[in-house]
Amino acid sequence: MKIPIYLYFITLTFLLNTSLCGQSNIDSLPNKIEWLTWEECFEKNAKIPKKIFVDVMTSWCGVCKKMDKTTMQDSAIVNYISTHFYAVKFDAETEDTIRFNGNDFEFISDGKRGVNKLAIALLNSQLGFPSFVFLDEEYSRVLLYQGYKNAKQLHKALRFTNEEKYMSSSWEAFLISNE
Repeated sequence: MKIPIYLYFITLTFLLNTSLCGQSNIDSLPNKIEWLTWEECFEKNAKIPKKIFVDVMTSWCGVCKKMDKTTMQDSAIVNYISTHFYAVKFDAETEDTIRFNGNDFEFISDGKRGVNKLAIALLNSQLGFPSFVFLDEEYSRVLLYQGYKNAKQLHKALRFTNEEKYMSSSWEAFLISNE
Protein backbone atom coordinates (compact mmCIF):
# COMPACT_ATOMS: atom_id res chain seq x y z
CA MET A 1 0.00 0.00 0.00
CA LYS A 2 1.39 3.38 -0.98
CA ILE A 3 1.10 6.29 1.42
CA PRO A 4 1.00 9.69 -0.23
CA ILE A 5 4.18 11.73 0.28
CA TYR A 6 2.31 14.64 1.83
CA LEU A 7 1.37 12.37 4.80
CA TYR A 8 5.08 11.82 5.43
CA PHE A 9 5.63 15.58 5.52
CA ILE A 10 2.67 16.16 7.81
CA THR A 11 3.90 13.44 10.17
CA LEU A 12 7.46 14.78 10.10
CA THR A 13 6.25 18.33 10.77
CA PHE A 14 4.12 17.12 13.69
CA LEU A 15 7.02 15.18 15.21
CA LEU A 16 9.42 18.10 14.85
CA ASN A 17 6.93 20.53 16.39
CA THR A 18 6.25 18.18 19.29
CA SER A 19 9.92 17.70 20.07
CA LEU A 20 10.72 21.40 19.72
CA CYS A 21 7.82 22.38 21.96
CA GLY A 22 8.97 19.89 24.54
CA GLN A 23 12.48 21.29 24.33
CA SER A 24 11.32 24.86 24.87
CA ASN A 25 9.43 23.78 27.99
CA ILE A 26 12.59 22.15 29.30
CA ASP A 27 14.62 25.25 28.48
CA SER A 28 12.15 27.46 30.35
CA LEU A 29 12.62 25.57 33.63
CA PRO A 30 15.01 27.33 35.99
CA ASN A 31 18.40 25.65 36.36
CA LYS A 32 19.28 27.34 39.64
CA ILE A 33 17.58 29.04 42.55
CA GLU A 34 17.25 32.81 42.28
CA TRP A 35 18.61 33.93 45.64
CA LEU A 36 17.30 37.33 46.71
CA THR A 37 18.47 39.86 49.23
CA TRP A 38 16.00 40.74 51.98
CA GLU A 39 15.25 44.03 50.23
CA GLU A 40 14.52 42.28 46.91
CA CYS A 41 12.32 39.76 48.70
CA PHE A 42 10.32 42.50 50.46
CA GLU A 43 9.86 44.35 47.18
CA LYS A 44 8.70 41.27 45.24
CA ASN A 45 6.47 40.04 48.05
CA ALA A 46 4.74 43.44 48.24
CA LYS A 47 3.77 43.08 44.57
CA ILE A 48 3.07 39.34 44.39
CA PRO A 49 2.86 37.62 47.79
CA LYS A 50 4.50 34.20 48.11
CA LYS A 51 5.89 32.04 50.86
CA ILE A 52 9.55 32.70 51.70
CA PHE A 53 12.34 30.15 51.99
CA VAL A 54 15.33 31.40 53.99
CA ASP A 55 18.63 29.52 53.89
CA VAL A 56 20.48 30.71 57.00
CA MET A 57 24.16 29.96 56.56
CA THR A 58 27.69 31.19 57.23
CA SER A 59 30.73 31.52 54.99
CA TRP A 60 32.67 28.93 57.01
CA CYS A 61 29.93 26.26 57.10
CA GLY A 62 31.09 23.16 55.22
CA VAL A 63 27.69 21.48 55.39
CA CYS A 64 26.11 24.62 53.90
CA LYS A 65 28.53 24.44 50.97
CA LYS A 66 27.80 20.72 50.50
CA MET A 67 24.06 21.43 50.34
CA ASP A 68 24.66 24.21 47.81
CA LYS A 69 26.37 21.64 45.57
CA THR A 70 23.85 18.84 46.08
CA THR A 71 20.35 19.51 47.41
CA MET A 72 20.15 23.08 46.10
CA GLN A 73 21.13 21.86 42.61
CA ASP A 74 18.47 19.14 42.48
CA SER A 75 16.14 20.01 39.59
CA ALA A 76 12.96 19.19 41.56
CA ILE A 77 14.07 21.44 44.44
CA VAL A 78 15.10 24.26 42.10
CA ASN A 79 11.80 24.09 40.25
CA TYR A 80 9.65 23.87 43.40
CA ILE A 81 11.37 26.76 45.15
CA SER A 82 11.38 28.87 41.98
CA THR A 83 7.67 28.28 41.44
CA HIS A 84 6.29 28.65 44.96
CA PHE A 85 8.74 30.68 47.04
CA TYR A 86 10.96 33.70 47.21
CA ALA A 87 14.36 32.42 48.28
CA VAL A 88 16.72 34.37 50.53
CA LYS A 89 20.25 33.19 51.29
CA PHE A 90 21.05 34.86 54.59
CA ASP A 91 24.55 34.97 56.05
CA ALA A 92 23.96 34.82 59.81
CA GLU A 93 27.19 36.75 60.33
CA THR A 94 26.40 39.68 58.05
CA GLU A 95 27.41 42.99 59.56
CA ASP A 96 24.68 44.79 57.63
CA THR A 97 21.73 46.17 59.57
CA ILE A 98 18.55 44.59 58.23
CA ARG A 99 15.14 46.19 58.59
CA PHE A 100 12.60 43.40 59.00
CA ASN A 101 8.97 43.71 60.10
CA GLY A 102 9.56 47.23 61.38
CA ASN A 103 12.64 46.32 63.44
CA ASP A 104 16.33 46.96 62.81
CA PHE A 105 18.50 43.89 63.28
CA GLU A 106 22.16 44.66 63.83
CA PHE A 107 25.38 42.70 64.03
CA ILE A 108 26.59 41.67 67.48
CA SER A 109 30.36 41.31 67.64
CA ASP A 110 31.79 38.45 69.66
CA GLY A 111 35.54 38.77 69.28
CA LYS A 112 36.61 37.27 65.95
CA ARG A 113 33.09 36.51 64.85
CA GLY A 114 29.61 37.65 65.61
CA VAL A 115 26.03 37.18 64.57
CA ASN A 116 23.24 39.29 63.18
CA LYS A 117 20.30 39.66 65.57
CA LEU A 118 17.95 38.64 62.75
CA ALA A 119 19.58 35.20 62.67
CA ILE A 120 19.01 34.88 66.41
CA ALA A 121 15.34 35.86 65.98
CA LEU A 122 14.69 33.61 62.97
CA LEU A 123 16.38 30.62 64.61
CA ASN A 124 14.83 31.00 68.08
CA SER A 125 18.37 31.50 69.44
CA GLN A 126 19.24 27.96 68.21
CA LEU A 127 22.24 28.93 66.11
CA GLY A 128 23.12 25.95 63.93
CA PHE A 129 23.98 25.88 60.26
CA PRO A 130 22.55 25.32 57.83
CA SER A 131 19.10 26.25 59.04
CA PHE A 132 16.03 26.72 56.89
CA VAL A 133 13.25 29.07 57.88
CA PHE A 134 9.93 28.94 56.10
CA LEU A 135 7.85 32.10 56.30
CA ASP A 136 4.32 32.77 55.12
CA GLU A 137 3.45 35.76 52.96
CA GLU A 138 3.15 37.99 56.04
CA TYR A 139 6.63 36.95 57.28
CA SER A 140 5.38 34.74 60.11
CA ARG A 141 7.53 31.69 60.72
CA VAL A 142 5.88 28.46 59.66
CA LEU A 143 8.79 26.07 60.18
CA LEU A 144 12.39 26.03 61.38
CA TYR A 145 14.30 23.08 59.91
CA GLN A 146 17.95 22.66 60.85
CA GLY A 147 20.90 20.65 59.58
CA TYR A 148 21.87 18.95 56.35
CA LYS A 149 18.86 17.92 54.26
CA ASN A 150 18.80 15.83 51.13
CA ALA A 151 16.36 16.69 48.35
CA LYS A 152 13.64 14.34 49.61
CA GLN A 153 13.77 15.78 53.13
CA LEU A 154 13.78 19.39 51.95
CA HIS A 155 10.96 18.74 49.50
CA LYS A 156 8.72 17.57 52.37
CA ALA A 157 9.32 20.84 54.23
CA LEU A 158 8.66 22.84 51.09
CA ARG A 159 5.36 21.00 50.54
CA PHE A 160 4.37 21.34 54.20
CA THR A 161 4.74 25.10 53.87
CA ASN A 162 3.48 25.70 50.35
CA GLU A 163 0.43 23.47 50.71
CA GLU A 164 -0.28 25.04 54.12
CA LYS A 165 -0.35 21.66 55.84
CA TYR A 166 0.70 23.53 59.00
CA MET A 167 -2.86 24.84 59.23
CA SER A 168 -4.17 21.36 60.03
CA SER A 169 -1.15 19.32 61.13
CA SER A 170 2.01 19.57 63.16
CA TRP A 171 5.32 19.12 61.36
CA GLU A 172 5.92 15.86 63.25
CA ALA A 173 2.52 14.44 62.30
CA PHE A 174 3.05 15.50 58.68
CA LEU A 175 6.39 13.67 58.58
CA ILE A 176 4.85 10.48 59.96
CA SER A 177 1.95 10.55 57.49
CA ASN A 178 4.28 11.27 54.54
CA GLU A 179 6.94 8.59 55.01
